[in-house]
Amino acid sequence: MNLQTKPQPHSVTNHFLSTVNENINRMKRDASQDAIVTSGTIEPALYFITETFREISRSYNNQLDSKFDTAYVYTEPKDLIKITSDRHAKFYKHILNQTVSSNHYPSRKKFYPVALSFIDLAGSRHHQSSFLKMPHVHSLFIIPPKSLDRFKLLVADNFRISDVYAKTRDVKTIHCERVEVDAARIDKIISYSSKFYRSNYAKILPEEIRSTIFSMHG
Repeated sequence: MNLQTKPQPHSVTNHFLSTVNENINRMKRDASQDAIVTSGTIEPALYFITETFREISRSYNNQLDSKFDTAYVYTEPKDLIKITSDRHAKFYKHILNQTVSSNHYPSRKKFYPVALSFIDLAGSRHHQSSFLKMPHVHSLFIIPPKSLDRFKLLVADNFRISDVYAKTRDVKTIHCERVEVDAARIDKIISYSSKFYRSNYAKILPEEIRSTIFSMHG
C-alpha cells in the first residue's frame, strides 16, 4: 500500500525547533547549578538516532490476532503505528535506565535524556510512504551534560541491544550520530524526521492515531 505523503511547508517544524531550544536552555541552567558536572561542560549534547524494528511475528505478543502468524503480512496502518510507538517507548526506557541511575526519584528527572521522536515509513522521502514494511523511528536526543558520559558508554556498546531484554528485543538496528547544536542543522533533522507526520495522509488519520506519530520522552 503506497500513499501520497508530500510534506507540508517546513514552517510546521518551528514548534519542534522551539521545543528543542527550550530543553537545551533548561539543561544548561540545571547544569550550571550543579556543583559537579562529570563531562566538564554545561552544554547538552545532541544525537540523531534512527531505530528500525523487527517484523511482527506471533512471538512478539501471544495476544496478537492470528493475522500476525506469518513473519510479515499486511497490517492495518493504525496497528503498525501503535506497535511502533510502543516499541520506541520501551527503547527510550532502556536508554533511561542505562543512563540515569535511580531515575524513579523526581529529583533525577533533570538528568533524563529528552527525545523528540517521529515514526516514519519507507519511501516517505519520495512522497510514496509504504506500510508494507515495518515503520521506523527518527529521534533527536538531547543529553544533559551530567548524563553524557554514561550515554557515550551506551552508544559505544551498541546500546546493549539484546534479545534477552524485553525493552530491546524488538529493535533490529540503531544508527546514531552526534550532531552540532546548530539551529540550521536541527531544523534539517526535524524536517527530515517529520516527513510522514507532516504528510497529507497522516493528517487524515484519527487524532488518537496521529498523536502517536510524534512523541516526546524525558
